[in-house]
Amino acid sequence: MQPHQTLTTMPHRLLLFALFLCSITTATLAQTRFVSTTGTNTNPASATSWATSTTNLQGAINASASGDEVWVAAGVYKPTSTTSRSANFTLNSNVAIYGGFVGSETALSGRPALNPVTGQPSSSTLSGEIGDPASTTDNTIHVVITDNAPVLDGFVITGARAEGPGPVEGFGGGIFALGTPQIRNCLFTGNYSFNNGAGVYVSSGTPSFTDCVFRSNNARRWGGGISNQAGGIVVNRCLFEDNIGIFGGAIDNSATATLTNCVFRQNQARESGGAIANRTSNVTITNCTFLSNTALGQASTIPAGGAIATSGNAGPNIVTIKNTIFWDNGGNITIANFNNPSLTTTYSLFESSVTGLVGSPTNFTTNMSPFTGPGSFSLTTSSPAIDAGDPTTVLSLVGPTDVAGGSRLGGCRVDIGAYEFPAPPLLPTGFTSSVASASVVCAGTSISVPVSVSGSGPRSYQWYNGTTPVSSQTTATLSLSALTTGDSGSYSVVVTGACNSVTSTAFNLTVNAPLTLTATNGGQLSCANPSLTLTASGNGNYTFSAGATPGIGVNQAVVSQPGTYTVTNDAVTGCSNTASVAITNDPGRLVAGLTPNSATVCANTITLSLTAAGGSPTAGSVPGPNIVTPNPPGPDIITPGPPMPILYYNARSSDGQTFRIYAGNPPISFNLTPGMNLISVTVTDGAGCSVVVTASVTASAGFVAITQQPASASTVCSGTNVAIPVGVSGGGAQFQWYRDGVSLGSSQQGTTLSLPGVQVAQAGNYALGITGGCNSLTSNTFALTVNPAPVVTLTFPLGTTVVGPGTGVATITLPPGGNPTTFQAASGVFYEFMQILDRINGYEIRQVDQNTTGIFTITRPGPFSVTVTGAGGCKTTVQGVVPVTP
Repeated sequence: MQPHQTLTTMPHRLLLFALFLCSITTATLAQTRFVSTTGTNTNPASATSWATSTTNLQGAINASASGDEVWVAAGVYKPTSTTSRSANFTLNSNVAIYGGFVGSETALSGRPALNPVTGQPSSSTLSGEIGDPASTTDNTIHVVITDNAPVLDGFVITGARAEGPGPVEGFGGGIFALGTPQIRNCLFTGNYSFNNGAGVYVSSGTPSFTDCVFRSNNARRWGGGISNQAGGIVVNRCLFEDNIGIFGGAIDNSATATLTNCVFRQNQARESGGAIANRTSNVTITNCTFLSNTALGQASTIPAGGAIATSGNAGPNIVTIKNTIFWDNGGNITIANFNNPSLTTTYSLFESSVTGLVGSPTNFTTNMSPFTGPGSFSLTTSSPAIDAGDPTTVLSLVGPTDVAGGSRLGGCRVDIGAYEFPAPPLLPTGFTSSVASASVVCAGTSISVPVSVSGSGPRSYQWYNGTTPVSSQTTATLSLSALTTGDSGSYSVVVTGACNSVTSTAFNLTVNAPLTLTATNGGQLSCANPSLTLTASGNGNYTFSAGATPGIGVNQAVVSQPGTYTVTNDAVTGCSNTASVAITNDPGRLVAGLTPNSATVCANTITLSLTAAGGSPTAGSVPGPNIVTPNPPGPDIITPGPPMPILYYNARSSDGQTFRIYAGNPPISFNLTPGMNLISVTVTDGAGCSVVVTASVTASAGFVAITQQPASASTVCSGTNVAIPVGVSGGGAQFQWYRDGVSLGSSQQGTTLSLPGVQVAQAGNYALGITGGCNSLTSNTFALTVNPAPVVTLTFPLGTTVVGPGTGVATITLPPGGNPTTFQAASGVFYEFMQILDRINGYEIRQVDQNTTGIFTITRPGPFSVTVTGAGGCKTTVQGVVPVTP
């Protein structure tokens, strides 16, 4: 029976227990331990240098935790010094064991180069030869047991004899593999198994093998080199030779296998599958070489498969072979296919005696050996395997090197087989930039469409329109000139390089027909045809020149003035082309004009000149010049002259003005609003024919004007409130008042000059400066005269008491006895005295005296006032009171 993933032997139970203990060990920093045949350290845990190395390899492994490394110097190492056949080297998870050291290295990169495939096997050997050297029956059952994910790099594994009474003792002589070990640079040789997997038996997991050699291993049943029972093996750059098994001399596969860059040479199956026996499983073989493998079953009636025997009697069985050489493996029975499993072979090379396996057009046969000589796997210079592999093969699939470590990609594309012919790599031709997807151009123009290409070797180009080669277009750039509509089409270029040919994506070219522009009535304006329709040919969007208004169709416009008009294709069509047509007047047609017909002004009015000629003007008259007859005795006699005949045209503007146009007509003024103003005038002759003339005038929005000037002058008394407004039209203006040319600053920045309580010092000439968006103005000057108010002096006779003399309020005390008191007011030219005599029913009875002397008499107590008028007409009033005498 076949073994299963669960091992029941006592050594394996101990292995699992040891791995469990390792998994719960506290993580420490990575440590390297050293093993040599001359080491004297009996404590492997402390063998942390070559000087303190130990001979106990298993002890060093057991002392190592995840992430640690064990370095092994040259020599032969055995799992026991006793005769216990159950002894083996048991690897710890995530512990890397490296062999092949001299014994003085300080870095892994310092050990001697190792690669048993190229003849550089390791100097470190793990051997199961523990008993009589002349016999193998007392050798260990397994040399190595792996679990989880260790690394085993750089060893010769030999001398196993996997046989015994237990269920697993007959499997996996060199290595009994579980988990995902990485096996590198190892040589498996001279191992034996009673059942399966003399070199390696994969019980479970996904082990990988890189740069390994399986040589002269012997399985009594399945898989002399490897027996993959329930795992998924990955094998790269490995050599299998001279291995023996009943089924699968090199490999027995019952799970999943990926084999790349491997050589199978002179392996032998006693029944079927000289190199590989594949059972109800999937195997992918890429860039491998099968040479001189045999299956002894070939001599019987069973087509045993000198190279490969595959059977699909249960479960999936998909065999995919690519870029592989089969030579001298039994001719027509090189591959034995039982029970119709899925077998696909592409880009592979067979000897000519092989039939039935080359159904794919990518496979081929040859009579001449592709190798340089007997026993060699290298390709001859004329080998048909060179540059014959699948052109889609990339290095990420097959790796950067072949089985011998040479560059995998030499020449144009990958070679067939495990060895790459040593040649400079030639890169395939490919586009680094593609052509534009489409373009629309005008007839008569030119195009240039380049492509950018990478790759080795000389290249040739051929452009096609559809499937037709384009004459003289054999460069990396499609260049076509003077295009016509017949040049429209789908263009592509085929580029042929040293390795391959590639075709670009399509470039779709559309050549639009030439643009034309026609006008109704032969392009002549007349009284019967005051406007004409312009029509552009073709499809697309069109832009007509100024003066043309949109017509009924998108390709039409209407014009009513003579001139040359153009139309341009919109860029939406991809063709920017222009056509023109001349529009003329009927020689006798009424014509009119506004001059200028376009202007930009900084104003709110504009004056235009309106003229008219041709057509049939209206006959009329205007008053003739007066006739003057001298009359010496009296005034001359003036007699109106007879009417004078004239010819004129009637006109009406868009703002409602009506005119007669004849010689000597004055210019016409139009009001403007900020922005664009379209002024139109309809001119009509005597026959009723009309023309419309227009002028486009843009009035700047920042125009300002003075609508009311300030008063020219004013004379005021000091203390008077002065407010002088200026009317301004237009928005957004800035204002600044000036006195005698000097700015009054931020206090006077409105349209009204405001001087509350004006003083004499503020007299002067005032003007408002106005700054608009497009013009500046200064108002007329306002002359301000400020006369001072008189300073009043009141003089009283001796004996009177004056409180607050001069101005303001005075309290006057009359002399004893209530006698009248006379006082003198000064500083004026006219004086007024007022005294309140009484108040009756809310009314005051006043005494008012006026004179030019300023002398007044106070005859009674009570409040009084004195008003003094100065020479400039300004007045000052002084108030006082005469108290009642007690």
